[in-house]
Amino acid sequence: MLKLYNSSLDPINNWTNVEVIISPGPYNILIGCTYLGISCCFIFIQIMTFITFYKKTNLMFHIPLKLMINIGVTEIIQQTIHLIASFYTIFLLSTESFLINCLASILQSSYITSIAFVTLLTLNRFTVFYQQKFLPILNNDNIFTCGIIFCYIFYILLIIFYMIPSYRLTFTLVNYGWLYSSKKDKWVLAWELENKTSTILLLFSFILYVLIFCKVVYMRNTISNTFGIQFSDIRILAQGIFNFVSIVFLEWGWRYLPNIVQDQFTCAIILNYLFLIVSGNNTISGLILIKELRKEIYNFIFYCFNKSKTTTSMVKVKRLIFVNKVSRCKP
Repeated sequence: MLKLYNSSLDPINNWTNVEVIISPGPYNILIGCTYLGISCCFIFIQIMTFITFYKKTNLMFHIPLKLMINIGVTEIIQQTIHLIASFYTIFLLSTESFLINCLASILQSSYITSIAFVTLLTLNRFTVFYQQKFLPILNNDNIFTCGIIFCYIFYILLIIFYMIPSYRLTFTLVNYGWLYSSKKDKWVLAWELENKTSTILLLFSFILYVLIFCKVVYMRNTISNTFGIQFSDIRILAQGIFNFVSIVFLEWGWRYLPNIVQDQFTCAIILNYLFLIVSGNNTISGLILIKELRKEIYNFIFYCFNKSKTTTSMVKVKRLIFVNKVSRCKP
């Protein structure tokens, strides 16, 4: 969520106290439509990702796929809430409601929980590459299953935490973004929880990715007796780097960008778009890295195009037959 530290202009304290604020000009329609378009694209790709995973019946019970599905669930929840926010932006609907507070709490909790799931997935990959067991008496799959359950318990606790009035969030029509609704001295604890949790988990995840990368390069060099880094090696780190850089930049931007960019509205809009894109991090990386997903999307679009073409042709044929029948019936 947007946090501004400029004491001369603190929109969190000032903007949220205004009852009704209408944005001048067409910006609300433009911004709302782009929110809507990006959210719809992410949701579509995520649904196609679920379909692709579902077809991998032989992998459905494997821990890595389970974790990827759970990451997708937390991301599609975020994308759906951003989609709802787009309608509030387009139509300038009142955001002074308990529903908005609930949606904001779920959004924030989903964002943090998705990072926890990404870290758990990275840890799973690490144990596979290094063939490590946490406890000799327990199967790693059982431990990761418990980890999934813990993430959802953490998720529920976060939702409850962000519903506490002092830490509650809302959607503002001033900059079309999510803000803490209380005064700064009250919500600092909530922000520190989000910032520190996200940064620590991402840093841990990134270190694991580097270790995995080193292991892969070492194994390949040992087997093939060749040295150097190949493109396939870089792809292993791609998702981890993308997640780490984008989220760290978002967290940095929430804290420091308002002090750098003079125009507070422009600064807030940039951060809002970045938050929207970060909510689709794994959706984007999945589209880039999973060949089966791209093929599934292509087949779906091709099917819809052909179906539309066939329907149009059938309508034309029926009209032609009808015209011929009418012409024959005429004396």
